[in-house]
Amino acid sequence: MKMFRSLPLLVLIWVLLATVAYGAPSFRDVSDKHWAHEEIAWGVAQGIISGYPDGSFRPNETITFKEFVSILIKAYEDPSSFITDKDQPWDSKTRSYALHRWGYYTSQERPMTRGEVASLTAAAQGFNCSEDQSIQFLLNEGMSRGKTSPTIDGYGKDDLLTRAEAITFIKKMKKQLESLSDKPSYPSPNCPVPGSSGRSDLEPAPFTQIQTLTNASVISLTAQFNTDSNFEITVNQNGERLYYQSVDTLNGRLNTKIYLHNGPGKYVVSIKPKGSGSTDVDFGNREQLLAHGYAGFTVMNSDQRSPDLIASSYVNSDDPEVIGLARSIVEGKANDYDKTKAIHDWVTQNIAYDADAYFSGDIQLKTAMEALANKKALCNGYAHLTAAFNRAIGIPTRIYTGTVKGIRETNAIDTSVVDSLHTWIETYADGKWIIQDTTWDAGYLSSITNKFVFQHSNRYFDPSSEMFALEHQKIREELY
Repeated sequence: MKMFRSLPLLVLIWVLLATVAYGAPSFRDVSDKHWAHEEIAWGVAQGIISGYPDGSFRPNETITFKEFVSILIKAYEDPSSFITDKDQPWDSKTRSYALHRWGYYTSQERPMTRGEVASLTAAAQGFNCSEDQSIQFLLNEGMSRGKTSPTIDGYGKDDLLTRAEAITFIKKMKKQLESLSDKPSYPSPNCPVPGSSGRSDLEPAPFTQIQTLTNASVISLTAQFNTDSNFEITVNQNGERLYYQSVDTLNGRLNTKIYLHNGPGKYVVSIKPKGSGSTDVDFGNREQLLAHGYAGFTVMNSDQRSPDLIASSYVNSDDPEVIGLARSIVEGKANDYDKTKAIHDWVTQNIAYDADAYFSGDIQLKTAMEALANKKALCNGYAHLTAAFNRAIGIPTRIYTGTVKGIRETNAIDTSVVDSLHTWIETYADGKWIIQDTTWDAGYLSSITNKFVFQHSNRYFDPSSEMFALEHQKIREELY
């Protein structure tokens, strides 16, 4: 359970002493007897809020959403870190900060309500609760006594927030919290029941969404559980499922990358424990997702690169080992055609066909890293590794699934065999797409021993499309 942290003792003593030293604020409309006198004095001394040129503070004036977020961030962050140049005013950085960490747009000049400040306060402490739950959280934590009574109704959630109330909320947050947290991606467990009393038993949601914005077509997702679990992750765009990924935890820890491999735009990432939920779900409908046991969040991707250059969960072209090995393979090659040929030759001479998996029927998708580590693969592993090496050095690569006639044996094709599924790639080099089948160019399966025999060939590197079509028929391009 997450425990709320307090400021260190010495800092608390300093705050108390500083409060005494503030004296009466020099505002003509804030007397020593004003209910928020100490809070206003504290905010002015901290340099996070100020008065007006006419000598007033205007404690009862409403505050906008943007103004509140700006003051909150000033209380925790160095304002100079938000300034880049004269064309990037600090409040534009404030908007970006609030959107990234809490999912809030702060461009509105509209006044903020007390209910909204409750939700934002909970979000800044790492919780995703409803507005009423957030209000109950503030009441339970002693961060508010309400306007007329310490209840949901007495809190006044629809009333507009005043400047005096704003600085009071922020001062109490500083006592409770040393640093601001990110709002979880989906509703937190154990949010307080509205109308309950006593200290909240809130815990943060188990998933930590690292990013809601990316310019690299990839985000990270982490979580910690008491026991090992398996999760199903689905990436959707415009209501259409793009790909599915199964992820296991290790010692209760989930740490995975989620790839957004369909260009710029909004993606919906859906997560559920394996075996729960329902497949009969509209993945564009958040209510349906939650009702069927899914968690979900949206991510905006601004990466303008072609998907043919982007890493994926299977094509690990962003892995340092893949990048380093790819560079060594193509060292000294003058053009992309020679580079992609060198990669083809390395794969066909170093990766064996996984005969055991083939004959046992253990046909599974394998990542490029798995093929590299095991030094053996089925056709999809060959394609993923060859694609990863090419993308790692900037050569656009596409992966295709289709059917082929027969099984390679002693470098021949038995065209009488029923069509079977197969995977191969195309790379773009020196102005044209180059067909490659590194599986079939690596060797063959012996019908005598059922073992793989290396026999490097260039027959399926850059063949004519007519020759290739005699044995290969495309079904689809894979979106990874």
